[in-house]
Amino acid sequence: RRGADMTTATPSAASYVTTFDHPDGATLSLVGGKGANLGRLTTAGFPVPPGFTVTTAAFKATLSGKIGEQIKKMAATIDYGNAAQLDQKAAAIRKLIEAAPLPADIEQAVTTQYKALGAEFVAVRSSGTAEDLAEASFAGQHDTYLDIRGADAVVDAVRRCWASMWTARATSYRHAHGFAHDQASLAVVVQTMVESEVSGVMFTANPMTGNTEETVINASWGLGEAIVSGIVTPDQYTVLVERDIIREKIIGAKEKQCIRNTETRQGTVTQEVTESQRAAQALSDAQILALADLGDRVMRHNGGYPQDTEWGYAGGKFYLLQSRPVTGVVFSWDEQVEIAHTRALSDHEHYVWSRAWADEQWCGAIAPLTYSYRARMFMMAYQYSAPMWGSRELYSTRAFKYHRGVAYFNSDIDRLLLEATCLPAFRPIQLNNIPPAQREAVCAKPYGWLDYLKLYLRCHLVGGKTSGLFSWFDEMRRFFADTELQASGKSRDELKTLSDRALLKHIDDLLALEIKFTTTFWSNYYVYARDANLAFALLMANWYDGPNKSAHAQLMTGVPERNSTWSENFELWSLTMEIRHSKSVMKLMTTHEGAAFFDAAKGSKEGKAFLAHYEKFRTTHSHRGHADRDMFYARRGDDLAIDYRLFKALLSSNDITDPEHHEAELAKRRDEVTAEVINNLSKQPLGALRVEAFKLVYRYVQRFMVVRDDERYWIDRSTYSLKRAFEEMGSRLAQRGLFVDASDIHFLGKDEGFDLMNGRYVGVDVKSKIAGRRHHFEKYRIKEATLPLYYSQGKALHMDAGAGIEDGRIAGTPTAGGKVTGVARIVKTVEGIGRVRKGEILVTNSTDPGWTPVFMIITGIVLETGGMLAHGSMLAREYGLPAVQLPNAMKLIPDGARITVDGDRGIIEIHDDVPALTA
Repeated sequence: RRGADMTTATPSAASYVTTFDHPDGATLSLVGGKGANLGRLTTAGFPVPPGFTVTTAAFKATLSGKIGEQIKKMAATIDYGNAAQLDQKAAAIRKLIEAAPLPADIEQAVTTQYKALGAEFVAVRSSGTAEDLAEASFAGQHDTYLDIRGADAVVDAVRRCWASMWTARATSYRHAHGFAHDQASLAVVVQTMVESEVSGVMFTANPMTGNTEETVINASWGLGEAIVSGIVTPDQYTVLVERDIIREKIIGAKEKQCIRNTETRQGTVTQEVTESQRAAQALSDAQILALADLGDRVMRHNGGYPQDTEWGYAGGKFYLLQSRPVTGVVFSWDEQVEIAHTRALSDHEHYVWSRAWADEQWCGAIAPLTYSYRARMFMMAYQYSAPMWGSRELYSTRAFKYHRGVAYFNSDIDRLLLEATCLPAFRPIQLNNIPPAQREAVCAKPYGWLDYLKLYLRCHLVGGKTSGLFSWFDEMRRFFADTELQASGKSRDELKTLSDRALLKHIDDLLALEIKFTTTFWSNYYVYARDANLAFALLMANWYDGPNKSAHAQLMTGVPERNSTWSENFELWSLTMEIRHSKSVMKLMTTHEGAAFFDAAKGSKEGKAFLAHYEKFRTTHSHRGHADRDMFYARRGDDLAIDYRLFKALLSSNDITDPEHHEAELAKRRDEVTAEVINNLSKQPLGALRVEAFKLVYRYVQRFMVVRDDERYWIDRSTYSLKRAFEEMGSRLAQRGLFVDASDIHFLGKDEGFDLMNGRYVGVDVKSKIAGRRHHFEKYRIKEATLPLYYSQGKALHMDAGAGIEDGRIAGTPTAGGKVTGVARIVKTVEGIGRVRKGEILVTNSTDPGWTPVFMIITGIVLETGGMLAHGSMLAREYGLPAVQLPNAMKLIPDGARITVDGDRGIIEIHDDVPALTA
């Protein structure tokens, strides 16, 4: 239950009424949820109209004894499956309560307090003990009476509120949610009536999107009952409170208003409003911002938990009529994941945020912890590179925004990068992160060869050897060699011996190492490597005119020297063969699942021999095998089941190709294609120069492909060291009762975690925050949630047209050449990798190192996300597999269907008879 002062003290029998500002005014069991909230708001000094609460003690004293027994017997006969009978029985109970006289002392207490209030008109509202709590919302289940005048009318309204416990809806709700009828009780709030000129409801977070940056206000003329009862379409205002921005205004029809009944001077009436009132904005912009600020202060007073408030405006002043926790929405406070460095950067409302960058380079669901430091690191790299690129705007523009398990990227960053560093001829194939409507303008932005030359001179002069056009490859490898020990971090046992301060320093040192690497070499990736790959693609498209239409893809298949991933996968293949050639170990493999297989292997001679080889492999590559890039995912050093699944997949085929043989075949084919291309170019005008240009660019591209994989291997090592250190931190916080378990650390930002360790954490209950973030992360991780490719101003932008299906053909984007037909195997997460069989075509969202062994048995791949430089696409080219990128592929392609993947044209053809599909 939200609010530390919502105590459950047992009231005294005489406590029939209590004012909002009385010490008992916020005691939940005495005044109910609504009364307790108003008591706390009053005590905190918020503008709450004064009032008092007729307590649960009065309710129990009135409805106990004989009448209580009658109610209990009547309730026991209700048939909840019979709506008509339920309504009849509930009405009979209400009639019984409405006719019951109040004990004299209770009626006297209510009358005396009403007169002391000094208000002629009051609102009389039900306040249940389970009402307005985050765990269960009884909001709207019990009755409210407005503009009640006179002591007798107030007493009668109190009785009718008590009776409203037995409306059919309230009775059925209690039964359905497990609240015992005889345990429920009701207090009644009596509050000075504000004759509102404008009133409404305000949520201090967006209940539709879960966005805790936004406050949503509904406003209409007159009393708020018109909005609550749904008889009007109110204005709706969406406000970014921290930035004092009204993000959106939707002017509602406001057809009617609820006002005081001036004829009877008792209760309210509904009347039509004028056309001019309907068209007018109910609150001015200044009033909207002032009201949103009031809501923000109320939310902060309630521990930062989003509040559902009712408000009124009268005589130039806003009044709070109610505040309760928002229910039915899973909040995750995504904006609080951002660290101060990132949040301080420019974040204009016109920015379009794209998922494409993360799809290509940061694949998979992203937990808040890794995002918080990596987004800062990437942003620092952009800032470090901005002077070399000649773009001041890049230096101050925010690049990332966290949203429900995804790192959204500011498309303006890519626009600025392309306009400041890229020749127009190169731009058309670099637009993956740019919204379609902006692409033509980006391509048309002037940028000449002189500008391009100045760019390269700045990069070389500012960056020194680490930014030399050719020297940076060796400099990067030297960096890896020099920092391998530091990047390896400390073992879990060593981390346990560190003090809290030493542990946090160790984490900061590891982060500083990653930041140093990333900022130092960032520009080389985004200028040199980018341009070399683009130049090679254009060179092949415009110069080579031979018969081999797949020449470019074949030249990009495989690498000229063994990289880290190749070595890892070769060792894995060798271990697989060792299992296959041992009958006893193979039997253990088929009779024991996951980690149990490795335990069972300890019991045989051949099993021990295998384990000796495996442990050496596992120690060397302990930081690999993970599903995606995020630190959250287990590595083989954490979970033996990871390699069990890989062995199972590789053992599914009896004829896995020897990686060395495969490597030799790819090299032979590359050499043949290289010779054919050189021969073709040599016969053209200026043939000798063209050949030399081809060789130079091709060698450069190949060197980059090798070093890029080495970079991933180094980063994975550093990330695993950080994972161990952060999880030690999580373990300590769990021991202190702040976490459920150590993995909770992944669902706080780096700054939030450090503040918690240092006793400085301020904000929403940490367990609520973690639960909300974990919920959204898991939804996206297992592909139950589909997030938009683009969004802006907190809303999805549907700028990415879905794939069209015509005659069984689906158009995607080619990312690795070749053509293959086979069975499509849908695998949503790496845990399902064991389902893949030899010769099948893998269809998944994205891949990372943990998927690479399966590339030895599949014949093609379809990825939902990423472009030509995505991990899966590059591996497909290295292994000679046709690949196509297709949004929503796992929905469009049925599991087990026979399909053809054309990696040259980006076409997927479905051959089997399958149910009708829609894009």
